[in-house]
Amino acid sequence: MKKKISVLIVAVLTLIVGGLHALESLGDFPLETVILSLFDHSESNWKEISRHVEKKYGIIETIPVSQTVENWSDLICIQYFDSSEWDKKAKNSISYILDKLRKETFRSYPENTVTWKIIEKDKRSAIFEWILLKPYHNIPVQHEIARGFLTKTGFHRLGYTKKNKQMNSEEREKWIKLLKNNSSVVSFREAAYNEGLSMVDKLKDLVALGPNFQNWKIVDSFAYANGCALTTYIPPMEDCICVTEGLETFTMPTSVISSVTKFFEVEKKGLKSKVGVDVECHIIEQSPSEIIYSYCHPKDHLHCNAVVRTFLTDRGYYSISYKHGLMGKMSMEEISDWKEKLKTILVEVPEEAGLFKDRG
Repeated sequence: MKKKISVLIVAVLTLIVGGLHALESLGDFPLETVILSLFDHSESNWKEISRHVEKKYGIIETIPVSQTVENWSDLICIQYFDSSEWDKKAKNSISYILDKLRKETFRSYPENTVTWKIIEKDKRSAIFEWILLKPYHNIPVQHEIARGFLTKTGFHRLGYTKKNKQMNSEEREKWIKLLKNNSSVVSFREAAYNEGLSMVDKLKDLVALGPNFQNWKIVDSFAYANGCALTTYIPPMEDCICVTEGLETFTMPTSVISSVTKFFEVEKKGLKSKVGVDVECHIIEQSPSEIIYSYCHPKDHLHCNAVVRTFLTDRGYYSISYKHGLMGKMSMEEISDWKEKLKTILVEVPEEAGLFKDRG
């Protein structure tokens, strides 16, 4: 193999491992999450548009697959707030938290534009509702039904929001019933093994890296507004500041593109957009559900070499890329070797993929 470069300049680092948005590991998630089962198991009709989940705070937002980020009218939001630093009253009183939410709502909007009320409540949970009756500045009319859960670890909020108009009575009752009967707080482990909307990124967590990459460490995990997710790994001996090689796993919901060939075309266009010039991709293997290809392009005094495996399952599209900064190009033997290593990466159920192996 050609001699490695000890330090890569920032421009090449970006091409090899993407932008380092945040350091994150699979252990950095809450102990619990709300899980919502929709009517007729229609969770696949919803797509994730934003995600930020860490150990002490989390939020994900989903909209129907037929709607866009710029022009949605229906949204489901799941949030978590860790209570480890709260005072005793906040930790033990759902009424105290609801009062804080009500006051914050009226602080954000003039009283004549908004209503807020509790629909039903018990000691540890409540269903509540707020309506923005008319547009306020650049915020359109909104109507939300939400359920809050107070547990030993924190406060969970699950809400359905209608934008641009209020819900009619039938729709309102539908979501009250759904939040009451089809939502609960479960452990993160349990949510990974069950259908339903939750904070678990099930698409990403189905990637089992296998023996060739099992000791590689995450340096970046990022969710895009269109529901796609990118995770970047580097070898155990690499420093995340001075990177010579990396592995990226990119996931995309199945509803977005109809075939793996079209997905491959999207990848090529994205590569051209990132690099600024056409990059020739050499297809190594191809089937109706999978394409493996390689490419290489110069960047300053270095070359970014890559072997990419793109494939389709019934859960979504996966693009797995091995990237290496070298003085020249990989040999055909090296490309073939990395092709075989990428083919050992599987999509499995979370337990088989080793999810939560560090949590006991």
